[in-house]
Formats: sequence, C-alpha cells, structure tokens
Amino acid sequence: MSASPGPVGPTSTVYLEAGPAHAETDAGARRRLIETARAGRHLREFGYRVVLVRRDGEADRDATRGGRSGRPTLDTLPADGRGWLVSGQLDACLRARRTGRLRTVLVGPRSPGEAMVDRPADLHARSLLDAVLAIVAAEAMPAA
Repeated sequence: MSASPGPVGPTSTVYLEAGPAHAETDAGARRRLIETARAGRHLREFGYRVVLVRRDGEADRDATRGGRSGRPTLDTLPADGRGWLVSGQLDACLRARRTGRLRTVLVGPRSPGEAMVDRPADLHARSLLDAVLAIVAAEAMPAA
C-alpha cells in the first residue's frame, strides 16, 4: 500500500473522470453527465478546483457542451497532478496511487473479498455525491 500524500486542503484540485461506463446506454450516459455536473458544482462550492478527465479511448461526445461551459478537461491525468482523483475504474485508481501525489476515491460497489490492506483506493464511494462528501470529510478530519 502506498503512503497517502496527506491533507491537500480545500483549494486543491479534484480530477473527475468523465467517461462513459462500458456498455452504457444513452439514458445512462445522460444520467452520468448530470451526476458529474452536480458533483462538480458541489466541489466548486466547497472551494475545490474541478478538472474533468476523459477515460482511456473515449471520443469527445460532449465537445460542444464542454466548449460552452469552459470547464477544464484533460485527456489524461497530468504526471505532476496533486489533489484527488474520483474514478469508477480500478486501474485508474491504482495508477494514480502509485504516483503518491493523488489521493483516490473509487466509485462503485465494493469487491466482496476486499480487505483493508488490499484497498485499490484511499476512499470508496457508492456514488459521485458520496465521493464529494468523502473528500470533504477526509480533509476536515485530521489523520489518525
């Protein structure tokens, strides 16, 4: 398990993975976009900088929307990125944790046999809203 980079503060950056899930329907994609927008809005209200990150191989389905909003969007995580990564992909969390600069939140159901020492992410959340609350709570409470 890699060491946590420690508290990053409310002015840190949160990278929200914005790509579609595998075999996602159009209705599911719309719902995910709405949830991502809400999570981003809540994080900005708490003072975080929010950057959308496209998943590997994702075509820019939201190019016109992203262009209008002016929200920062990246194709990949920056090598020197600091702050938080919120992702639904296990491998993305594992890659980000290896850098030691990003704390990670894995969104989705837990694996049945997942032990505390085998955690693929710093925090686990059931939804994007849950991830927002987990980040705010983690930074508000001092490390034990």
